[in-house]
Amino acid sequence: RLLPLNGMYGMHSAYPVKHRLEPWLGGYFRADYVAGRPGTFGRFVLCEFEGAEHSSLFLASGAVQMRRWSPQVERGLSQVADWSWLKNDQQHSVAYRQAFESDHVAETYVVVCGRLDGLDALERSRLHWRASKTSIATDLVILHTWDELANHFETVLDVLDA
Repeated sequence: RLLPLNGMYGMHSAYPVKHRLEPWLGGYFRADYVAGRPGTFGRFVLCEFEGAEHSSLFLASGAVQMRRWSPQVERGLSQVADWSWLKNDQQHSVAYRQAFESDHVAETYVVVCGRLDGLDALERSRLHWRASKTSIATDLVILHTWDELANHFETVLDVLDA
């Protein structure tokens, strides 16, 4: 029941009016969740959910002191790259416009992966930097942990309650 609140990431309007779990995008890729508001200028949030384990964000790198980004993070961000490519490739097609019920579509991408618990100060800094500096084709890519997703839900519910 809280998933539609994901649709409020990056949206400049109220609660999303359309949402779907695991929709196919162009018949090639599947998003875990899509929510938004169609219209002449539609706004959508596309979400990819990865693991919530302690190793979901970083893995030991052998002799290197700094842990490396996990395959889960890289897989989630690669999904976003594929979705963005698909939009660029098909955005002017009739099928794409009908799927989003919009003539023009603006997206925000969200990748949720890992937990804050167990991260040291350096890893939290790396996560924050990557989360705040990542975009693709001028679209925002939000990289959040499951803890930050829960905080997002609480904040949106507080705003809606006010």
